[in-house]
Amino acid sequence: MPGLRAGGEAVVAGSGAVQAVAHRGQWPRCPGLQVPLDEGAPGVRRPDLPGTRRDPRITRVGAFLRRTSLDELPQFINVLQGRMSIVGPRPHALAHNDYYKDLVESYMQRHMVKPGITGWAQVCGYRGETDTLDKMQRRVEHDLWYINNWSLLLDLKIIFLTVFKGFTGQNAY
Repeated sequence: MPGLRAGGEAVVAGSGAVQAVAHRGQWPRCPGLQVPLDEGAPGVRRPDLPGTRRDPRITRVGAFLRRTSLDELPQFINVLQGRMSIVGPRPHALAHNDYYKDLVESYMQRHMVKPGITGWAQVCGYRGETDTLDKMQRRVEHDLWYINNWSLLLDLKIIFLTVFKGFTGQNAY
């Protein structure tokens, strides 16, 4: 049974131990639920690094939650508290913000709006691992396009696309 602190900040790993997870950075700072990780797995990487497709830290339960996007449900608590929107740029780990702010042009501009549970970048296929600088640049380009072209109709389109193609897919793991 997963253990959650306020805002979904801890999860049960495969061993049954509750694991604290990294905060997601966006303005204002919003905690986020991350996939359950087994820190005792062989070849484990630093916990502040993002998961990869075959990350040994991800448990079977965590993989299922991530693949089906059920791990996003606790984010609706953040929406009700006014810290997140349903649609907007997805929040990244604080370590990502520190790393990419100098590498990707206008990276920090995506923090000028509330983060979202889903976003334009995600429904356009820029979801999941950002193992190359190009992938992060493309994600940020889509986030900035969304911010500059926001409309209620665009939000409804993103929600529609999320429901019908965004919850699963090749980049969902």
